[in-house]
Amino acid sequence: MQICPICNGIELIHLACPHCGALMEEHGKVSDYYAPYSPYREISHVQTLEGSDPIHLLYCNHYYHCPHCQHFLTYSAKQFASPFAPMV
Repeated sequence: MQICPICNGIELIHLACPHCGALMEEHGKVSDYYAPYSPYREISHVQTLEGSDPIHLLYCNHYYHCPHCQHFLTYSAKQFASPFAPMV
């Protein structure tokens, strides 16, 4: 099981807007914007929507927004293995 450091509040990412330099705000996972109920779906279902590419299992994509110039960008956070994952 992989854990996203942003989703789990382990790490705060502070990004400067590439257009104006203002501090950007994190607006959640990109997958939360797929459909109205996406934030409430199982992660395994969302990963199915993202495709079978293994890169989706290594990174969690987040939207960042600049409140000053309204620019959006996507940041890919590298996930790591959970220390509490069940042993297989």
